[in-house]
Amino acid sequence: MRALGLLLGLLLCGPFIFAQQPNALAQMVATRQAAGEKFPAHSLLIPCGGLDPSLQRFVADGLLFSLDEAAVSGLYQAAPTSISLEWPVSADQSITLQLVQSPALTDDFQVRISSRSGEAFPVQPGRYYRGIVAGEPRSVAAVSIFEGELMAVVARPGVGNLVLGRLPDDLQGRYILYRERDLLETPDFECDALELPPGVKKLPSIEGSSEQKVVDNCVRAYLECEYDFFLEKGSVQGVINHMTGLFNIVSALYQNESIDVDISEIFVWDTPDAFATSSTSSALNSFQNIRTSYNGDIAHLVSRGAPTGGGVAWVDVLCTNFGYAYSYIGSNYNPLPTYSWSANVLTHEMGHNLGSRHTHDCSWTVNGQPNQAIDGCGPQVGIDGNGSCGQGPIPAAGTIMSYCHLISSVGIDLSLGFGPQPGDLIRSKVNSAGCLSPCGGGGCNFDVAINRTHVDCFGNATGAATASPVGGTAPFSYAWSTGASTPGINGLAAGNYAVTLTDSEGCTATKNAAINQPSPLLLQTSAVDASCAGESDGIARALGNGGTPPYSYQWSNGSTLADNAGVPAGNYQVTIVDAAGCTASGSTTVQAAPGISLQFGVTDESVAGAADGAIQLGVSGGTPPYTFEWSNDASSKNINNLQAGTYVVTVTDSNGCSATGSATVEATTVACLPLVELPYEESFETGLGDWL
Repeated sequence: MRALGLLLGLLLCGPFIFAQQPNALAQMVATRQAAGEKFPAHSLLIPCGGLDPSLQRFVADGLLFSLDEAAVSGLYQAAPTSISLEWPVSADQSITLQLVQSPALTDDFQVRISSRSGEAFPVQPGRYYRGIVAGEPRSVAAVSIFEGELMAVVARPGVGNLVLGRLPDDLQGRYILYRERDLLETPDFECDALELPPGVKKLPSIEGSSEQKVVDNCVRAYLECEYDFFLEKGSVQGVINHMTGLFNIVSALYQNESIDVDISEIFVWDTPDAFATSSTSSALNSFQNIRTSYNGDIAHLVSRGAPTGGGVAWVDVLCTNFGYAYSYIGSNYNPLPTYSWSANVLTHEMGHNLGSRHTHDCSWTVNGQPNQAIDGCGPQVGIDGNGSCGQGPIPAAGTIMSYCHLISSVGIDLSLGFGPQPGDLIRSKVNSAGCLSPCGGGGCNFDVAINRTHVDCFGNATGAATASPVGGTAPFSYAWSTGASTPGINGLAAGNYAVTLTDSEGCTATKNAAINQPSPLLLQTSAVDASCAGESDGIARALGNGGTPPYSYQWSNGSTLADNAGVPAGNYQVTIVDAAGCTASGSTTVQAAPGISLQFGVTDESVAGAADGAIQLGVSGGTPPYTFEWSNDASSKNINNLQAGTYVVTVTDSNGCSATGSATVEATTVACLPLVELPYEESFETGLGDWL
């Protein structure tokens, strides 16, 4: 595992190589630690070894993991404000992420969908964490946790961008950790930066900004996800998970520049959209025409369909009517998740909206000379920058507004952010924008964590939800959509429940709790009949479906197996119990063909030795046809020419069932007349035929 070996080597010497000024994320972590906040350790990944051969066609190196779903669910429910995550990077080494839960959504965030005429749609947001790699104060880490899913990107100076995500087509549900530089082919991305029309007033730049300057204003981003995005993810919740997980990375990159960028609204097209697909500029134009107003400071159309391969945005648009951008994001590169790539596209196009041009444009000051290019990555691949300055240098790694991703040996290191000049420019534009305000609404910035108990059995009302504030100022009041005003509600059927918390300063935070229920527990029964009457070789079968596997079975004859085998004909009742204690009952009947019955008709022998006896056999029951085996070796149903005696027959039907019986042929006895003694007299013949 060459590449991760390099990663590990850089890990071990990283603190010495990158002993630089801590970035904004490192300062956030240090502030929490100095205040005594704990960072409890969690391990969410179970190593599965190296890459399969099928994956080695796309990435040179990486590690596979399975997700500890119980640990992920527990962390999601607990929603601690600060955590440490252990990431294995080899068989015996790991890195530690120090993370703080950070808002990626504004207080009034909402989701709307096209099929409901744009009305608000309840969803379950994730838990969004940001921070650094322990010991690397210039690194950037963003981790998003959902119910049963994890998305993460870690950018490390000198190492590059690490991506952790689920393999989309993997039947085992495994995750991959790989370095973006190790992709054997990188996705294409080109960007058009559109200048505002003449007469549109631009914001001034504030001189003397630096990356340490705190920006008070917040940029509220309105995102629109087209129909192909919905089709790919399969549900509105799937789109929201992917989009907010990506945007957590975007927000982390801006937070590292001391700029707050949060999502104010996501509009999902769950019905076919009407956006143009011939080019990125046509898509942007149709987006502007369709979405003439929006809930945010800038609007971004995010596409998984056509047009592919890039993005386009108006430049320097704050407080104008041109706050639009379009980005095509690659959800996956063949079988690999490409979160770092997608986040870079979104961050780049938004950077144009916030005032920055490409770093290869002739619009920067280099060595005291104005109108110069910071780098030469664009011209190096045949893409000229605006202006007539000479080509800039090729850096070891590019920044967010560069085209260095098109040079395989350079790439973009997200830990470098925008770089000093583009970062200063964006900060000055955001600070001077009078149309902006803090995302938290005048200092309000707290969240709600919800601990849920789902319904145990389909149709029951056994769910519960408890809301807890994350941040804010106590005491808090609670307002549930059910009318309850307590932190917790119970006796809930499946459905969506919203709660709004208000703190003592009047700040509010709203969250939706989706209470789920399992599918109905269904029981199917069947039987395999006994082979013959009286035999115990039948099977009574039960098959569970739905509910919460695994299942246990209890049969009326005491069996606890799904296949209640070795039973005679009869009716059998069964109860199935799933893992949640839900039950379903049913019965099945094992049958057997009626037993074979023999009837005999006997014709006795007329006289002893005559051999003219006969037996006529009648057969009922069983399953014809029958075979016959007589003790005199006859094989016909009826037998004739019999002498007196007992004859045994075995009758076998087509199922192999048999019955044995016998009949006796007797000899007829001839009756004899009694002997009569006559008196003796002498006589003679007369000669005429008479006796005298």
